[in-house]
Amino acid sequence: MTPKRALIIDLDNTVWDWAEVWFAYYSTMYAGIRPHVRVSDDELEKQIRVIHQKHGTSEYSFLLDELPALLDVFGTPEKMRKALKDEIHAFRRARKRALKIYPGMGDFLHNLRPQAVKIAAYTESLEFYTNRRLQQLSLDGVFDRVYFPADHPVPGDLERYHSDGDNTPKLTVTGHTPKGRLKPDADILLKIVNDLGMEPENCVYVGDSLMKDIPMAREAGVLDAYALYGEAQKRPEYEVLRRVSHWTDEDVEREKQILARPKIDPTITLNDSIAELLNFVRFENDG
Repeated sequence: MTPKRALIIDLDNTVWDWAEVWFAYYSTMYAGIRPHVRVSDDELEKQIRVIHQKHGTSEYSFLLDELPALLDVFGTPEKMRKALKDEIHAFRRARKRALKIYPGMGDFLHNLRPQAVKIAAYTESLEFYTNRRLQQLSLDGVFDRVYFPADHPVPGDLERYHSDGDNTPKLTVTGHTPKGRLKPDADILLKIVNDLGMEPENCVYVGDSLMKDIPMAREAGVLDAYALYGEAQKRPEYEVLRRVSHWTDEDVEREKQILARPKIDPTITLNDSIAELLNFVRFENDG
């Protein structure tokens, strides 16, 4: 059994089911606004995608404020929000209800803390959305460090953006990944390893993407573990995400081509739970 002193882990679809959260939010939002617009489904999805691409996230909080199909009907964001108050509350509730960590994840992470094992997380979700999930799941302080891209520019209505309070972690140290740098970027992972005061051979990295997480870990010389339990790309709803996401056409096509290739063979595969990692790795501190 391989001894390790640090766990570095992806968040979306590895610690929590991001795809389920997104599907719950988007489907409720779409069903709420669809009766109020005069455009086709194809046109509505195109407008949504343009806004997501503009801001570099498929979770953009001000999507409805900028959606031409709604502004054509209501005139201003203020009138739209007043008219669709119930619909907006409904999709926010759906998003919050859907946010859950995977079975066994909480116990696994909390049990590492008394062992003084370092725990870091690395996600491509933006700062605000990641911090909100960390707070809602009471994970502040469970991770020593969390790394994410900086937020997109925020419109003037900061109070509404932070309507659920200040989500900035109080116990976990956070850091920004370099602008425009994405997985699989081994240099970012190596910086995280260095920030933890470790060497690559001291660490194990867990992620749900054979396309990004596993190659990145291997290039950095970090033991790789594939979170098969978090795989979302084959869900029927994932095609909806592809149609409206902030990914470029090239990104979507690249992902499809890679998924069609023969499977990358991870060093460790976690079929059902993060707890399976303990069948391969023994965590220990440097004491």
